[in-house]
Amino acid sequence: MTENINLDTAISKINRLTKEHAIALKKLNIETIRDLLFYFPTRYMDERENSSIQNLRKGAKVILFGEIRNLKIKRSFRGHVPMCEAKFVDMSGSIKLVWFHQAYIAKMYGENEFVKIAGTVSEKDGLFSIMNPSIEKASRDHIFFENSILENIEEAKNENKGEEKANKESRNFEIIPIYKETKGITSNYIYTLIKKVILEYKILDQIKHEDPIPKPILENFHLPSIDKALLYLHIPKGKTKEEGEKQILGARKRFSFEEIFYIQILKQIERQKAKECLAYNIDSNKEIIDSLLKTLKTKFNLTLTSAQLNAIKTISKDLERDEPMSRLLEGDVGSGKTLVAEIVSYLVTHNLNRDKDTDRKLQVAYMAPTEILATQHFELFSNFFKNSGIEIGLLTSKTCKKFPSKSNPNKPTDISKPQLKKWIASGDISILIGTHSLIGESVAFQNLALAIIDEQHRFGVRQRAALANKKSSSTTIIPANDLYNLTNKKQKIINKKEKLPHLLSMTATPIPRTLALTIFGDLDLVILDELPKGRKPIETFIEIEANREKVYKDLKREIEAGYQAYVITPRIDELSEEDMQKARSLKLRSTASELKNLEEFFNEKEKMNINIVAIHSKLKKEEKESIMQDFANGKIKILVSTSIVEVGVNVPNASRMIIEGAERFGLAQLHQLRGRIGRGERESICYLFTNSAGEQTAERLSSLKKAKNGFELAELDLNQRGIGSLMSGKQWGVSDLAMEAIKNLKLVEAAREEAKKIVSEDKDLKNHPLLSKILLEKEKAHME
Repeated sequence: MTENINLDTAISKINRLTKEHAIALKKLNIETIRDLLFYFPTRYMDERENSSIQNLRKGAKVILFGEIRNLKIKRSFRGHVPMCEAKFVDMSGSIKLVWFHQAYIAKMYGENEFVKIAGTVSEKDGLFSIMNPSIEKASRDHIFFENSILENIEEAKNENKGEEKANKESRNFEIIPIYKETKGITSNYIYTLIKKVILEYKILDQIKHEDPIPKPILENFHLPSIDKALLYLHIPKGKTKEEGEKQILGARKRFSFEEIFYIQILKQIERQKAKECLAYNIDSNKEIIDSLLKTLKTKFNLTLTSAQLNAIKTISKDLERDEPMSRLLEGDVGSGKTLVAEIVSYLVTHNLNRDKDTDRKLQVAYMAPTEILATQHFELFSNFFKNSGIEIGLLTSKTCKKFPSKSNPNKPTDISKPQLKKWIASGDISILIGTHSLIGESVAFQNLALAIIDEQHRFGVRQRAALANKKSSSTTIIPANDLYNLTNKKQKIINKKEKLPHLLSMTATPIPRTLALTIFGDLDLVILDELPKGRKPIETFIEIEANREKVYKDLKREIEAGYQAYVITPRIDELSEEDMQKARSLKLRSTASELKNLEEFFNEKEKMNINIVAIHSKLKKEEKESIMQDFANGKIKILVSTSIVEVGVNVPNASRMIIEGAERFGLAQLHQLRGRIGRGERESICYLFTNSAGEQTAERLSSLKKAKNGFELAELDLNQRGIGSLMSGKQWGVSDLAMEAIKNLKLVEAAREEAKKIVSEDKDLKNHPLLSKILLEKEKAHME
């Protein structure tokens, strides 16, 4: 039977599955042996630690062996959630166990049955308990129960007890992997399956021939082979704890490198392919720029910062080449990215730059993440290009406009979509601003020379590539994945003679250098880390609950003066019974609870009768857009929100912000949120409420007052709290393991250099078939 088992064998072929197990495994994306092997532990436990009730401490993650008694089914006081309660007893004491939504456990175990439990210790009024522990039957002769006490007594009597104890620890040492669970599947069940395929079916003998990382790279960076790495992760063994931990660290390093390496290979292929295409070389005449800067000073009283001037100079040099630019403009909150984009667009669409074949002006496409932002940018661009002779279009799913209007050169006009698309195709519209609508198949440009994408990490890779691949109407529009997929012979490869637009991506999210190197490995980076002169700094105060009414009174005065406010909360609404208990203990506020509190204070107590509205990610896109538009128009006075407004609409009239549970946000995220205010002439204040009285929290939050910019805060967060405090892997299409690795700059740079070397020597990966196969699979998933 063993010879018929391979990595693609279904789990059901090696282990009988109940319906519940099958559903749970599928939920965890575990359907084959390969899936199982690459389902990595989230953490590890040493069975010898905290192995008795008398040694418990609050917050400890423990494994206990003992008897389960007094099993009973109940319903919770709040929400009437079905639950199971039991008493757990070992030789040193007893503890209460509670399972929410798992009442069936009461029927699975008998009175006084010997079990193994694992979970996190809670404490209330001096009594310990464990909520939702994993549980399984165990043998009574387990070393960690009565026998362990007798053995310890015997060892104490033995003259050579030190040596004998060391030998016993060596024999009995074991690190237990803990896997993420779901309803119907415990960590131990997964561990049992993994041991079965590794130890019984010897599956690692097959996978060792499928290592995609070239052997010289493994040897150069002292990384274990794929079979050893999988063994070390799932079944670490060693004579000492340190030996086992060393194996785990080595395996994690290998898979971290592997994840970063894959990303870098794909990014280097993208960069290489872009270099093989031609682009319009834009004449960035210094006289044009100097003249424009003088006009900006006279017309708008704008003086560019040295960071803005440097960015324009850098981008201009890129545009002068006939090789497509791939540039990321990373700007701190309020640093003036849009102005840079406007000036660069001015250069591209200037009369000096025209298509040699058609003698028509070149075009710019600007893609924003939301309709509101697209509309705002259209208004900003229209104001910037007023009386310039440049025609600008706005295209979203709902709106279609053109600036200037024939009847009024200072205002836009509504037009039909077919008419706008006709003018885009003919080249009459020089700048087109919109959302995802810009990548629609029916939108074709005459001479698209520059594609600008705002907050581009909020779009999928397919959308980014599709916008960058918009060809002129005289050429064929190539599918987005052609830019990436070099090894699929069925796809058409981009012709050297076809012009690819220059690509300028922009983000206001502070990104540490390691993350930028990883996620944007195909883009060159330019940074705006300086605020325009005259912009008033936002005052920031760390507040305690006792000062809440004082803060609310300040908001009241601002609203009465005609201004608006944001209130940010760490969560949305009601939670499960278990999570509610945790939330109450942490005093976490939600959009739902704050909306109620604010209504009570401002409209009932203070009789203000103002519009207070909540917005969060669970609302439909149309609802969110409508709420944000009402806030921008001043109809809503207080906007209660989660962090979804972190990057959003520009509301200069908003002058106050309250952030609840501030300690639960990353520093860079707090900086981003705070950047929603202080955009007008009014002095702005941000209040940070925290439920933590610890010195560490106070010191961390005080960094918001001291840091020069968001990049400094992002690096600080990366070092103090890890990459998870900045963003989640899902946001970037990256695994948690890769996100973990991003903190290691040397690892990222090493993976980048090795990827460069491979792509420069073997761009189609013909000499690396295993690597090519895996990248094609990852590319497909990444595109989705």
